[in-house]
Amino acid sequence: MRSLCLLLLLASTSSAADRGVRVTAPEKLFPPMKALVIVKAGEPGPGLAKHQPIASIDRYKETLKFSTEGPYDVWWQPKTGQPVRVLANLTLKDGEEREIKLADLLGIVTFRGDEQPRASLVTIAPQDDPGPGEKGHRAIQTAHEFRVDMVVPDGFYSLWITPENNGRPRKIIDRFRAQAGKSVQLD
Repeated sequence: MRSLCLLLLLASTSSAADRGVRVTAPEKLFPPMKALVIVKAGEPGPGLAKHQPIASIDRYKETLKFSTEGPYDVWWQPKTGQPVRVLANLTLKDGEEREIKLADLLGIVTFRGDEQPRASLVTIAPQDDPGPGEKGHRAIQTAHEFRVDMVVPDGFYSLWITPENNGRPRKIIDRFRAQAGKSVQLD
């Protein structure tokens, strides 16, 4: 009887840890990854104040394991640039493992910057964003120079540059589309 109770306890403990997320991405499309992080839904992502990760990995094709159902937010963090929320409110049942293909959710944007003044910051923001330094500004992705691959979720955006001479940020492109699994180059 005692061994049966111990066996049932071990079986229930191991099935709770069987929830997991595995992330795959084409290596040639995305820039190097620093980490893939899971946080409670609605909680701050990597690099933000009060960030508390539930699980984290630093390589593709590894499985992030966790014990409770969720919901969770999944964040992808590049080695340079800002973390990007890949999925929101992810829930998994006991024993469920889900594969997330980044190419189905994220795209790449590269701004060439030809005929533009030297920039200290290139910012991708929502289409209706007021711009860097303004109230309500929300940067989706940033780079400190031109010709850098910036990862963003599928959607419509605006592009801003902040000149190197500390001038006022300027909106360079009012609206462009970043498509999941594709790389777009802007002039």
